[in-house]
Amino acid sequence: MQEGINRAVRDAEEGRQYARARREEELRILAAERALKEQQLDAAIREFDERQRNANRDRSASSADGSPITVNKIRTGSGFFITDNGYFLTCHHVIDQCEHLAVKVKQLSLPAVLVKSDDANDLALLKVSGSFKPLPMATDGSAKLGDSVFTIGFPNPSMQGVEPKLTKGEINGLAGIQDDPRHFQVSVAVQPGNSGGPLVNQIGNVVGLVRMRLNDMVAFTLTESIPQNVNYALKCDSVMTFLQSIPEFSGRLMSPHAVKERKFEDVVKEVQEATGLVVAY
Repeated sequence: MQEGINRAVRDAEEGRQYARARREEELRILAAERALKEQQLDAAIREFDERQRNANRDRSASSADGSPITVNKIRTGSGFFITDNGYFLTCHHVIDQCEHLAVKVKQLSLPAVLVKSDDANDLALLKVSGSFKPLPMATDGSAKLGDSVFTIGFPNPSMQGVEPKLTKGEINGLAGIQDDPRHFQVSVAVQPGNSGGPLVNQIGNVVGLVRMRLNDMVAFTLTESIPQNVNYALKCDSVMTFLQSIPEFSGRLMSPHAVKERKFEDVVKEVQEATGLVVAY
């Protein structure tokens, strides 16, 4: 009898401790969001310009986040849900070495935990609590040269705001820098903050993940020419290989859309509902 009472007391205390810890984490996330919103525009522009001048001078590409705008050490990026129970995909470089992660969807800011990351392919899988509308992954090899694609993401939130932005384009190449087979070259415009966003075809299947753009300064140094909207996305087969390495993830993905045509406004609404802003610090 007494043992049962003691166990109940311990359980109640553990519950209170968990609630306090969760509340403290939520308060830290809210504080980070306030700091993000209160960033001075001129400070953000100065830092971004300086990072663009100094970052990755020895590389031929930089991430779509460039070197992410990190006033007060806050990073932002994009991502999307791939299951209805809160598994969320983004880029590794968006959350790399950050202790606190959150996903902002609509008016909600949800604490996130890192499930697994892949530095080599720049992938990170996060998990948040709740029920969501996920996006389906396209089948391998379904994307073709010239296909129309688009992304929804959160570029430059400190300057452009936190409302989602849509950009459209085509698949310009079936390989990336120096014919890297893992990537598409796309004409979809991306800015700092688009990293991790879904690259989606006209029927709503994810064919890739926005990853990087050609570095203007490096390209100019090598060719004396500024590249015109040359961007790259990781193909969905590399994403699927990453996900298949997680045993508990088997069978959770949504089946791809099989129809040949859908109303574009319906597809946009679906993608917007599945896309979120990543805040990491």
